[in-house]
Amino acid sequence: MTRKEPTPPPAGGVKPPPPPAPPGEYVREDRVPAPKPTPPPSGVAVAEWLTAAEAQAQFLVPIGMAWDEEQQKPIPRGEAIELAKLDKPLDLEQNLQQYAVMRKQVLKFIGEQLVEAEYDSKGYPLPGKVNDYYQLPNYDKKQLAKVGAEKISSFFRFFAGPITLVSQAREKDYCDATVSIVLLDHFGRTVGSAISSCSTAESGFQGIGSKRKYGGYYVKENGRWVERTAPDFRAALNDVTARARKRALVQAVIVATCTDEIFEAAKEDEPERKTSTDLPTKMTIGKLKDTKLTQIDTDTLMKCAKWCRENNKHEKLAEACELIVDERRENLENGDPEPY
Repeated sequence: MTRKEPTPPPAGGVKPPPPPAPPGEYVREDRVPAPKPTPPPSGVAVAEWLTAAEAQAQFLVPIGMAWDEEQQKPIPRGEAIELAKLDKPLDLEQNLQQYAVMRKQVLKFIGEQLVEAEYDSKGYPLPGKVNDYYQLPNYDKKQLAKVGAEKISSFFRFFAGPITLVSQAREKDYCDATVSIVLLDHFGRTVGSAISSCSTAESGFQGIGSKRKYGGYYVKENGRWVERTAPDFRAALNDVTARARKRALVQAVIVATCTDEIFEAAKEDEPERKTSTDLPTKMTIGKLKDTKLTQIDTDTLMKCAKWCRENNKHEKLAEACELIVDERRENLENGDPEPY
């Protein structure tokens, strides 16, 4: 057999071009066959079916997006992660372990990062010392304040989404607002929501101090306050709306973080609790009979409620006194001074 001499390189040392590829086969310059594209599923018509890696190589995926091979288009990365998790079967054993770990971390965060209120000798929060949460006498659960709710929300990487003013009334003698709020995670998904209301009919707006704030004028005659100028509650619209928004935020955080075993929102938001319209508004016994309960100091109301409970008398009066006392304490959280 005659030995074939190698073809000498062309002048200038230029490498000769590779031999032509067979028909129907693409060969790269390094002569490595390119991977064949994954065929599209039935029912999907595309000009060229691309895998995630191929779409990324062709710069078809913007920053913060991921390639959906089924839809053949970029989608938000959070949505892609969610779809990937939904495709996996539910692992209850793993969920149990994760729940135990997460609950331990939440309790640790609450114990180390949240600051409890400072209390007076009777067990009520001191003005300006409500801090992140507080607990009222004769209540099992702690009351979560707005500042504490914001800290827990930040820990979970949640933030307030759309805030909607559901309804609002603005009259000289009455004002109310209902606000709904949606809580979102860092992917923009809804994780919780709540709706809450506030009105000037609450005892927190009926005290002498609160009425003076909104233009009321009172003088004391024979030991009792007499109204000379009625307040204009239209001036309270901003306070009412802000308080409704605060309550909705706190409730949404409690729902989204599943911390209702530890905290609860404002007592007046509970549907089973009686409102002031169901209870007496004036004192029905003693020297202060016929005096409005909102014009009686807190200590006297507490003594009246305690006497009624101990003697098993005037149950509705006791509830009315306790309601006003609780709402006055709740007002401290909002920065409103106690009127008595």
